[in-house]
Amino acid sequence: MRLLVFTLALALAPVAQEAVQDEATGLWGTRGPDGSWLVEPRFTDVRESWTDPVTGDVFVRAVDGDGVGLLKNGRLVIPTEFAEVGNRPNWRWEPHRFHMRDPAVLVEGHDGREGLYSVDGDVLLEPVYRAVLGVGPYVAAQIRPGTIALYQSDGTPATPATFAHVSYACEGVCPGSPRGLSGDPERAGYDLDRDLVVVRDRVGGPIRLLRARDLSPVDVPRLDGVLTWERWIVGIEGTLVDGRFTFLDYDGRAVVEGSYDNVSSLSQPMRPYRYVAVAREGRWAVLDILDGTETPFVFDALQGVMPDPHPDPARLFFKAQRDGRWGLVRPDGEWLVAPEYDNLHSYRSSTDTITGVQGEESRVLVVGS
Repeated sequence: MRLLVFTLALALAPVAQEAVQDEATGLWGTRGPDGSWLVEPRFTDVRESWTDPVTGDVFVRAVDGDGVGLLKNGRLVIPTEFAEVGNRPNWRWEPHRFHMRDPAVLVEGHDGREGLYSVDGDVLLEPVYRAVLGVGPYVAAQIRPGTIALYQSDGTPATPATFAHVSYACEGVCPGSPRGLSGDPERAGYDLDRDLVVVRDRVGGPIRLLRARDLSPVDVPRLDGVLTWERWIVGIEGTLVDGRFTFLDYDGRAVVEGSYDNVSSLSQPMRPYRYVAVAREGRWAVLDILDGTETPFVFDALQGVMPDPHPDPARLFFKAQRDGRWGLVRPDGEWLVAPEYDNLHSYRSSTDTITGVQGEESRVLVVGS
């Protein structure tokens, strides 16, 4: 009897293992380093080995007919009775990255209902929910449209209340965010005494802010919505299209007196640390959130240029449009490049240059400091 061997383990795996296919039956099983079977050949397919870089545990999805389960270190920990096991929070399959504080595995039944397992195969949430989502250190499980229950990561209820909407706002960098996963791991982490859970008690109802530590309410004026940025929260009275916007800190206090018709981040990605674009009556200005000062409302449009906010205001600038032409403006509103161009693009920080377009001509402009 010939066997085909598909090695799943890496050198750092705690248990060496192989997925082995019996050519006579076409079925797969797993065996340990001594050659003994961990799981007799019974699977019709095995998929996508993934090794945890911290623990060395090896995970692979195992298929039995139309059912999918999960192998951990060669042993079946989640039964092959689901339509899907694991998820894709970024560009690759990482089965337990669903919940960054306490690892867990999302499962989906053939009826489309979702649940949650631990990485050792314990049922945390039965697969009876319309959707299961990570919300910071909590798990939000949708019972029906407009009814969401909030659970601790071990599957115990976090509160007896249910909500129509639940989301999470990190005062710093959320571990489950793209930057928390790959961009800035040293800074990524929950600060439960500062972070907020954003809820609506009913569909279309006002927003409430709850402290992440104990889900206690944070005292804020009535809000119809919020934009949750790192370090700041933008409270919305009305709608995104027709509303008034006010800047709050994560204690619920107003940071900037006054409100605006529109707001926009001037940094990429959306994490304004100090400067944002604000609008009144169709004209835009640069707002310094830290000291509450604004440039005059004279711009047709404002856009960020640099890929990340520069800590030195003297090195920071934005694309600004006035009377249909583009230039570069400092945070205090002083023009660094006069608004003379049909377009400005391709800023290069290595040479501190940007390309300006006028009609059919393009030229490389030195921005300067």
